[in-house]
Amino acid sequence: MTRAGREPTEDVRRRVRAACKEAGLTATSANFFLADNRRYRIVMARASLPEWPHEAPTVEIFVVVKTNGDVSRASIRCRASDGDPLMTMWTTPLITDCTVPLEDLADALVKVLEERRTVIELMAAGEDPPFVLRWTWGVPSLSL
Repeated sequence: MTRAGREPTEDVRRRVRAACKEAGLTATSANFFLADNRRYRIVMARASLPEWPHEAPTVEIFVVVKTNGDVSRASIRCRASDGDPLMTMWTTPLITDCTVPLEDLADALVKVLEERRTVIELMAAGEDPPFVLRWTWGVPSLSL
């Protein structure tokens, strides 16, 4: 296994964990793996709100780190539900277009969590997705 790009990836993983903590989340995992083509690694982090009762996380974060050290924007995934994310994956809105520079991740996570709460309130008030706020929150569709 090549070590090219491993140190920058370790740094990105630490930065993602720190951003989660700064945003008030608990990082439940932060791992990375080398892509099959060995040209990049993907950092995948899962983080949850304090006292989150579900196994599935509140948010997931993905960052691509090329073996030359180039770092992509952080992609944030979050479902607008207080229920078990696995049980509500086809019925609750998911943020679909949230990517931010790594240095802005902590601030973006705070904003995503605020917007998540707003979407939950809109759903409780009887409004239907998709919701276009700062980011788009839509319900995935099944195409069978």
